[in-house]
Amino acid sequence: MPLLNDQIRVDEGDLYPYRVSGVRFKLSRPLPLVAYDPGGQALAEIAVTSAPLPMLLVPETALDVGAGMWAAPGRVWFSPRQAGRAQVDLNAGLTLDFASDIDPHWLAQYFCANIISAILHLSRILPLHASCLVHPVTGRAIALCAARGAGKSTLAAMLRQRGWLPLADDVTALAPDVHGAPQAWPGPPRFRLTAAAMAATGLPPDAGVSLPYVKKLLVETGGAPWYVGPAPLTAVIELTDGTADRPVVQRYPSHISAATLSANTFRRRLIGALGLDLGHAAQCLDLTRRVPVFGLTRRRDLGQLGLLADAVEELAGTLAPANSP
Repeated sequence: MPLLNDQIRVDEGDLYPYRVSGVRFKLSRPLPLVAYDPGGQALAEIAVTSAPLPMLLVPETALDVGAGMWAAPGRVWFSPRQAGRAQVDLNAGLTLDFASDIDPHWLAQYFCANIISAILHLSRILPLHASCLVHPVTGRAIALCAARGAGKSTLAAMLRQRGWLPLADDVTALAPDVHGAPQAWPGPPRFRLTAAAMAATGLPPDAGVSLPYVKKLLVETGGAPWYVGPAPLTAVIELTDGTADRPVVQRYPSHISAATLSANTFRRRLIGALGLDLGHAAQCLDLTRRVPVFGLTRRRDLGQLGLLADAVEELAGTLAPANSP
């Protein structure tokens, strides 16, 4: 699958086609380190228009949800760091008005995280704040969720070095297949890692691309290839802080599992602002009936990274296929 940093133009109206986290769209400018649309099924499709938005008219009833975003039922507005403006609803589509000289890597990061997550929420699709990988033998996915900066991407990068196929980082879109079994959908094929995390996972310093305003680097290469299709989800693992010398894994009961999924939803503040509280709670509860949720307690110590990867691999060996008795 070609990558957009190849700067290959496509024929249809000089547009670049994408499918990110299950959302299909086309843009008039490239998003570096984001793969082209591979075709096939999508969870949602959104029409994108580039047009001037001289004033971002946000109603007084809209809520500021952070990251340069405001939301009200049915619509989300964006105005990040003086970089431009955008607004989206599922009826009118997405309108973009970003500066022509904006850093393309920054645009790709903001688009694939904040704008895509807003589209997922509006489409009633659950975006988990997680890194997700596919087991190289079973073909089943495990999502690693945690608060920002807790090390989920670092652990995922270590598992990639062991042969696991990375599927998504930061935003993992979850949706049922035609039989109701949960699937995880691929995001942009790159990790966001600190220089220390890259060193701990054996990645060379020049493997990352720097971003303005962001301390982490984008890392695409180095390890098993990225998985390009949706994969059945077999477990969710939450990284939690502890003090023990070795990581401890425990399965959460159903009520804690549902609360964990809710707390680890990407851009969670959008849920209330869009009036989706009940639907989101039902999504989380239904997912816990089909997929086990675990806590992985560990010290925030890069020296424990190998032990963490061992714990995930040991757990993966005990899991039944997703949706099995």
